[in-house]
Amino acid sequence: MRTVPPMVVSIAAGVVFFTAGVYAIKGSATMQLQNTEHRTIVSTQEESPTVEISSSELAYTQSPAPTYQSLVKSRDWDADESQMLMQIAMAEAEGEDTEGKALVMCVVLNRVWSEGFPDSIEEVIFQPKQFSPVCEGGRYYTTEADADCRAALEMVVNGWDESEGALYFESCENSSWHSQNLELLFQHGGHRFTGRRHRTMTRAQARRKKRRKAKMQRALGWTLIFAFEFIVSAAPAAITAAFLIPMANASRHYPGIGGEWIAIMLVFCLVFKAVHERICDWIFEEE
Repeated sequence: MRTVPPMVVSIAAGVVFFTAGVYAIKGSATMQLQNTEHRTIVSTQEESPTVEISSSELAYTQSPAPTYQSLVKSRDWDADESQMLMQIAMAEAEGEDTEGKALVMCVVLNRVWSEGFPDSIEEVIFQPKQFSPVCEGGRYYTTEADADCRAALEMVVNGWDESEGALYFESCENSSWHSQNLELLFQHGGHRFTGRRHRTMTRAQARRKKRRKAKMQRALGWTLIFAFEFIVSAAPAAITAAFLIPMANASRHYPGIGGEWIAIMLVFCLVFKAVHERICDWIFEEE
């Protein structure tokens, strides 16, 4: 006696065989896809030529990340300033490697972002008595930046900075004021890189200090201006008082304080107003 209807057995058997067929087809397709990929990879490896990259090219293709926090907060400068950086690097470090030229550029940028130096690349490079090649007839004007300088500029633009905040550099062959008065940071190639013995201010700190100094100078300046205006205004008032007070005392027949002082103060205020307006026009004169 059968306990399971024949239709149920047939359906169950069909489901089993259908599932097995699906898995078989999927496995076969996967194996064929893997074989196709393998043949493609082998074919590509056989057809592609082998390219050898030297260690030096690899070193400058991938710029190493800096090991300290750079002083340079922005690397947004124009083409003229880029050319200036390449020219000063070529003039100061023509015989150095790419990193040596990049370090010279970093010194210029560190100065731009440090207190005590100008605020632009051009002003830093051409600051008097700083970079000897920019003197009249110097190497800055007689040399031309090469491909190595362009590679150094590309490194700096992409964030490379191993200058450790150096603000000065000098030749290792000479011993000058730098080595005696500054802190030696490191040596690279034929150059020694130095910095101030005290901590270099950040750009924000330098700006705050400049603003405080400017406020103090303005306060002192206006104090002197008001003192000058007071003295100038007091002179006519004193002359007026010298005439009016004796006349008023004579008419009253006794010394006292009367309307003559109103006239004296009026003279003082009018003169003070005129002098103050004249000085303000001279200070804030629009060109």
